[in-house]
Amino acid sequence: MVLITGASGCGKSTLALTLAGLIPSRVHGELRGRVMFEGKPLSGLAPHEASQFVGMVFQNPNLQLINMTVQSEVAFGPENLALPQPEVAARVDWALEVTGMAGMRTATVVTLSGGQKQRTVIAATLAMRPRLLVLDEPLSDLDPVGAQEVLGTLRRLAADEGTGVIVIEHRVDEVVPWADRIVLMDDGKIILDRPPRGAWDDIEPWTPWPAAWRTGGHPGAALEAQAPKPIGWAANQVPRSLSRLPHLTQASPCCPGGM
Repeated sequence: MVLITGASGCGKSTLALTLAGLIPSRVHGELRGRVMFEGKPLSGLAPHEASQFVGMVFQNPNLQLINMTVQSEVAFGPENLALPQPEVAARVDWALEVTGMAGMRTATVVTLSGGQKQRTVIAATLAMRPRLLVLDEPLSDLDPVGAQEVLGTLRRLAADEGTGVIVIEHRVDEVVPWADRIVLMDDGKIILDRPPRGAWDDIEPWTPWPAAWRTGGHPGAALEAQAPKPIGWAANQVPRSLSRLPHLTQASPCCPGGM
């Protein structure tokens, strides 16, 4: 599970849209180079094809929910792939189970809490069976309880299901205990890529961030002092599931040749 963060306007969302193959096919922009996933160029694929490799979850779940019930929302994508009904049903059952929404499959979408809506969107995205899940500020409209629900779901996906998870988020303090890697962006470039416990060894890249972080009050210090673990997980139950993902570098901000 990788956390990508940085100041507003540094290029995080642009990177997410590029990874999902939406630039320039659906979002106008100039793309130089290619985004590769397992040797296949994502940039030239149609959205319905790219979504089977990289799934994208946007900031506001209300803009992605288009069906009446949770179950119909999750089934929408596979049905549009014209999959056999047994396959659609199996994907829906699996996606609802891994996101903790199985007990609410018949619930009306408008009655859900913010965290439940976000988990429904994640389930609908997972039903397309992507290898990599990219989430652009999924916590922005959630209270602390809803945020922990979503982060717990993402942790389980990374640890148990082998799904790569990239979270783009400003709420660094809440995500750090769940993350395997911290990536910091500035001016369209990746300037830091380290494990959480080493991400603040050099405080200089974080100077635009809260002053307390520069005097030992940063999330990395909290990890060292308190060694917090995600709720419900023992230390030996949280594998580094994304260690096999390619190393993001300044020279290749869109991970060409890796993803």
